[in-house]
Amino acid sequence: MSQEKLAEALGITFQQVQKYEKGLNRISAGRLREIADTLGREVTWFFEEMPTYEAYPTLSKADLRMLRNLKALTPETRRAVDALLSSLSGSGEAAK
Repeated sequence: MSQEKLAEALGITFQQVQKYEKGLNRISAGRLREIADTLGREVTWFFEEMPTYEAYPTLSKADLRMLRNLKALTPETRRAVDALLSSLSGSGEAAK
């Protein structure tokens, strides 16, 4: 479903859907339910691939939060962040 069609079905603007997708605006539980219903999914569908602290006990909750935020970025932006972190850490092992 396109962002335009989702916005129309929810009665909001296309720009608001983009803000949700980019993580610029938070989604309330009620709105998340509306989105799930519109897409014909259960709310839990949105969380199926999210890492949990229990699944990665060696990572801190802050590490997992950072991973979730990185996953939301475009591949191009992720590569730039990886290069920055690599240069700051001195490892020189940025992804190509």
